[in-house]
Amino acid sequence: MTTIAGLSARLIAPRLFPTRRWFASTPLWYYHAPRRVSGRRRDTLRVDARFFARVDPELVGACRLLLAAGLRTTPSCQGHFYPRPFFAAVWDDLVRERRAIRGDGLVVVDAESHERVVFRDPAYRVPWSSFTEFEAEAAGGQSRGYLGIVVPAEREALLAALDRAASSDDGAGDGARLRRERSLPADGTGALFALTVEAGTIAERRRAWARATERLSATLRAAGVRRAAGTTPSPAAVPSRGNPR
Repeated sequence: MTTIAGLSARLIAPRLFPTRRWFASTPLWYYHAPRRVSGRRRDTLRVDARFFARVDPELVGACRLLLAAGLRTTPSCQGHFYPRPFFAAVWDDLVRERRAIRGDGLVVVDAESHERVVFRDPAYRVPWSSFTEFEAEAAGGQSRGYLGIVVPAEREALLAALDRAASSDDGAGDGARLRRERSLPADGTGALFALTVEAGTIAERRRAWARATERLSATLRAAGVRRAAGTTPSPAAVPSRGNPR
């Protein structure tokens, strides 16, 4: 297996998710590195049952819709309301995995290509000095949801339709909003849009993602988008996946 270094377990803002490459040892947490230094190719996204097994349940509908339309989604997260025992389990994993990373290496899986690689770094450090510090930061922002959408530059009608939808979208009272990420690259050519959700409860979050998906579907239809040739919906999905949760 290939050996890599330079990964981090630290939390980052959801709008930066698309700028990173993501790796996991367990389903609880992700390591990441900037795409430009991760050493991974950019064209390795594999959309199959394993891909959908890592997609958060409330994002599955939108992901299927976008992929079937010939678009690409970025690393994303529905938002969560995890209790303290979840963060305790993550902390135990981070401490345990630190020893492996500093020693013979930790086997991690590339979330896009499913390739197994060894993360080894004798100087690696857990980004938090204590569980208390980790829990305070991780729990504080966990309810924010994010789904990135990459639209090729040649899809002019769709770009215009999404721009119109974003300019008129104030959240519609449900905490979900579409916007264009003008300041960030879309990992190649084209434009990057973001669907975001801010919710106070699990029920509110579910409603927000359902309505956001409905509005996205309507925007695609208005732009004349049909399922891309040769694409088929993936089989039923899927428990959760996330980026740092």
